[in-house]
Amino acid sequence: MNLKKYIREMKGKNRVDLTLLAGNPDALQFLLKSMAEPFLNSHIDKVAGLESMGFVFGAGVALELGTGVVMIRKGDNVPWTTKSVEFTDYTNKTKSFQIADYAIKLNEKILIVDDWSETGAQLKAAISLIEEMGGIVKGISCLNIDPQVRNDRMLSQYNMFSSIDY
Repeated sequence: MNLKKYIREMKGKNRVDLTLLAGNPDALQFLLKSMAEPFLNSHIDKVAGLESMGFVFGAGVALELGTGVVMIRKGDNVPWTTKSVEFTDYTNKTKSFQIADYAIKLNEKILIVDDWSETGAQLKAAISLIEEMGGIVKGISCLNIDPQVRNDRMLSQYNMFSSIDY
C-alpha cells in the first residue's frame, strides 16, 4: 500500500499532516502491521510510544506484538515521580521527555515507536530514559526516519525500521 498518498505536506515548512493516514482504517492497519513486523520475533516486553503520534502508533504496534505500552510524555504531564531528560527538537527548541519512574522494569525489552524522526533528538532522549531505568532498547520503529538519523553514529547501533522513506 502506498502510505504516502495519505500524508499531506506543508510545502516550505518541512511539516506533514498524518490525519488522513490515521483516519483511514485500511492504511492505519497496514502501517501498524508494517511497523510491528520486523520485531515479531524480538521478544519485546513493552512498546514505548513518544508523545504524541507515537502514542497512537505505539498502542497499535503493541497490540500487534501482544505487549503493553509505555508513554514517554513531553513537558510536565506526568503527576507521579518521574525520570526526565531535556533535548533540542527539530524546531531548535529545548523540550523535555518524562516517564513514570515505575513504567519500565530492569531488563525489560523495549521497542520505541514514533511517527517521524527528523533529527534523532527525541529518539536519543527516549533511549536515555529507557536505559537509565534499566530497560533494553531492542529497536526503533517509525513511519519515517530521515537519512541523517539513520547515519547517526549513536543511533545506528540500534535496529531501526521505517515504513516509508519520505
